[in-house]
Amino acid sequence: MRRFALLCALFLAPLPLSAQDDPRSSRGDARPLYRDAAAIGALVAPLCDAIEKTGLPPKRDIPVKVVSREELVPVLHEELEPQFRAVIPGVTQQQLDQIVQISVQFYSSVLMCKYGFATKTIYVVPETFEAIAQVQPEVKVLDPEFFRAVFLHELVHACDDAGHDLGRQVAAVKTQEALQALNALVEGHAQAVTRQVLEAEGKSAWFAELEKVLTAEPAGVDPTMQYVLSILIAETQIYTDALRFFEAMGKRKPAPTFGELLANPPKSLDPILFPERYGRPDPEPLLAIDLALERFAQVARREGWTSTQASLSLLKIRSAFALLPRPEVDEVLRGVHAARNVALTPPMADGTQGLNALVIECAGAERGRGAYDLVARLLERKDEAMKTGVLHIASSAYDEPKVLGSDRALHSHKEVAVEGLPQPLVVHTLIVQRGAAVIELTSNGLDVEVDEMAGWAEEMLMVIDLPK
Repeated sequence: MRRFALLCALFLAPLPLSAQDDPRSSRGDARPLYRDAAAIGALVAPLCDAIEKTGLPPKRDIPVKVVSREELVPVLHEELEPQFRAVIPGVTQQQLDQIVQISVQFYSSVLMCKYGFATKTIYVVPETFEAIAQVQPEVKVLDPEFFRAVFLHELVHACDDAGHDLGRQVAAVKTQEALQALNALVEGHAQAVTRQVLEAEGKSAWFAELEKVLTAEPAGVDPTMQYVLSILIAETQIYTDALRFFEAMGKRKPAPTFGELLANPPKSLDPILFPERYGRPDPEPLLAIDLALERFAQVARREGWTSTQASLSLLKIRSAFALLPRPEVDEVLRGVHAARNVALTPPMADGTQGLNALVIECAGAERGRGAYDLVARLLERKDEAMKTGVLHIASSAYDEPKVLGSDRALHSHKEVAVEGLPQPLVVHTLIVQRGAAVIELTSNGLDVEVDEMAGWAEEMLMVIDLPK
């Protein structure tokens, strides 16, 4: 199961079990269930019977292997390498090797169980169960019933693969957005069936325990790292969203089957986050967002700098607002039509200097005001969340500059202290709203005045309403 909720560094080495975490207590023998391949194999038949009662055809001949993290590495490599090669256009072999290596190291450190789509085998990783028990002692991770819930989830993957050849479907995907959406469908269906089985058995509490692990927030780490991890979790942890998607699909008349959803999958994660968008065309931008970003690049770029433009998914935006309450963020995102940004970077960039422009188009002026307010709140919330740490905000100040053509504007000037750097980095942020459009300009580590940034925003506002 792809688990992002806890700091992967905590799982890079096995942790010793304390006496109170002794997993033998529930079974009365010397080997915990998650280390006993024979006992795990004996779970397959009764769990398949339970799965069959949900209407999903079971797959009963599933090999099970108890493995170390190191033994899981080649399994992950075989599965992930062709996926990344297919969805990252223009990637070199060296770049691909680095991406795969990082991903494999991460997943091998956090996976409790893994159904291998290439090997048609379920792998169990005892080290991870024991590591999670150390960092989440409030969850009964070592209880056989918890293991059973995790194993059930993977067994649903195996049944889905047998019925729909999920490996073939993944291999046919050509974009990162489509791969993320397909993965969300697969994980959401596994969660939906797992919950259905456990509810029928009167064991809903164990599904709740599983969700605690899947949605845990990092704790006891450097405040800056905690903020960064919160963003990572919000961007990658889509189990809850995927489950809600299937709940919403179940209320449609007629409700689409899993096979029908696989035949017509979402093109991105946006419909997973907001199921009302599934089956509808993506809203087309009404404003000349690209023209406005091109204008910014023309007036702000320095000699020799590179310009990179990209569209932002709703999940990417939501992850950036991880410090704010999810319901409030989601309400704003429901009114977002499009979001795109352009990054300007100097040659030999080390991450300490650069310019960025983000444009968000909303469904009308009221939605635009809501998005502006959210961005402004995030600026202030960061001051509180990043008071200490290896990277922290040493000082901040706000003012409301005049930006011609705007309804509202807010400027922040912050000094960001970074461990190892002799001087703090100066970060300027200017947010501007006019009607349905919200513009955020950011300058990192550069000698830029607010009047210059206001001029860039004015240039963008001059063209954003032009015909596309």
